[in-house]
Amino acid sequence: GVIKPSHVSQAQMDQGVRRHYRAWKTSYLRNAGGEYWVKYDGTDSTVSEAHGYGMVLAAYMADKAIFDSMFRYFEAHQSGLTPHLMAWKQTLAGGAMVDTEGGDSATDGDLDIAYALLLADKQWGSGGAIDYRAEALDVLHAILAAEVNAGTKTLKLGDWAEGCDANVTRPSDFMTGHMLAFARADTANAAAWRSIHGRIANIVNGQFTHGSEATGLVPDFMV
Repeated sequence: GVIKPSHVSQAQMDQGVRRHYRAWKTSYLRNAGGEYWVKYDGTDSTVSEAHGYGMVLAAYMADKAIFDSMFRYFEAHQSGLTPHLMAWKQTLAGGAMVDTEGGDSATDGDLDIAYALLLADKQWGSGGAIDYRAEALDVLHAILAAEVNAGTKTLKLGDWAEGCDANVTRPSDFMTGHMLAFARADTANAAAWRSIHGRIANIVNGQFTHGSEATGLVPDFMV
C-alpha cells in the first residue's frame, strides 16, 4: 500500500536507507554519560520524543545493540510521577545525563517508545534478556493510566497534566497507526485504544470543517 520510486531497484533503495541511517547516527546519536541517547536542539540534552523516535528507527533497522542500549537509558530515566513512562528531558552534567525541567513525561515520547518495543518484539522476539512485549505492555498501561483523559478519551500532554490542563491535547501526538497497533497488542484494553483512535479522527475531521478549511492544517495545541 505504499508508493515506491520506479526508477531505482529495491537494492538501491535499501542501500539509501542504510546510508541515511548511518548519517543520522553519526549526527545525532550520543552515548556520553552512559547508554545511547539522541542529541536535541544542538545541546548536550535529549528529550523523550527524540529518544522514542530513535528507538523506532533502531528497531526498524534491526540495530539491536543500539536499541537495547536506548531501552536501558529509558529504564534509567523514568518519570518521577509514573513508572514505565520516560522523564521528558535530560542534560549532560558532570559526566552523567541528569533529569531536568521537572522529571515528568511527554506523551508523544512514550507513544513512540511503546511502539518501538512492539517493533522489537517483531524483530527479535521476547525470549532474550529483554522481554520487549511485556515491557511494551507496561508502557501502554501507564499511558492509559496517566496520559489519557478518561472522560474525553483524548491524549493529555503528559502525566503532569491535571485539572484544566487535562483537557489540552496536541495534534503532534495523534499517531493513529500506533493506536491500532496498541489495540492489537494490548487485547485487554483494545476497546480503549480504538476509542482513542476514533476520538482523534473525530477531532481532526471536525477541525478540517470548522477552522482549517482554508489551510488543511491543524493547530499546535487544542482544548
